[in-house]
Amino acid sequence: MIKLSPSKLNLFLECPLCFWLEVNDVIKRPAGIFPSLPSGMDLALKKYYDRFRGSLPPELLGSNHSQ
Repeated sequence: MIKLSPSKLNLFLECPLCFWLEVNDVIKRPAGIFPSLPSGMDLALKKYYDRFRGSLPPELLGSNHSQ
């Protein structure tokens, strides 16, 4: 018997072959790299800019723009 969860149903809709392979314990669908890249960059930027709470970071202090 196959138990369908929302993620399994999405897998079936995206790739019926991947669904069949996973349900029959042949092979799991590989995880993609894309979601981890933006979240890793977000974490790195947050750590950097948290150091400047209450003040401007150096790249915004020395503005070379003429107004």
